[in-house]
Amino acid sequence: LSCETFENGKEAVDVLTGAAGQLLRCRLVLMDKEMPVMDGYAATQALRTSPVFRGHIVGVTGNAMDFQIAEFIRNGVEEVLTKPVRREHIERLLHQYGLLSY
Repeated sequence: LSCETFENGKEAVDVLTGAAGQLLRCRLVLMDKEMPVMDGYAATQALRTSPVFRGHIVGVTGNAMDFQIAEFIRNGVEEVLTKPVRREHIERLLHQYGLLSY
């Protein structure tokens, strides 16, 4: 299990959909909604349309209103975590998506 971080949505999309993305075979992305250069909505849509990326995308946002969460889901994330994200949230996701066993 490893973790990569990116400065903005465009950098994430470029890496995860490029040659490096084929090597990384990323299985789970925690996608922040508010990022510079390319926001979480656009980055999620770009990953979903990529022939390279096949992982799960979970949105992360400080906007906890139902309509804001629904909008993130409409843009392609599978579920949304609201900030602050705690260790138990990450552990649940890792178990849920088969990346960590009990």
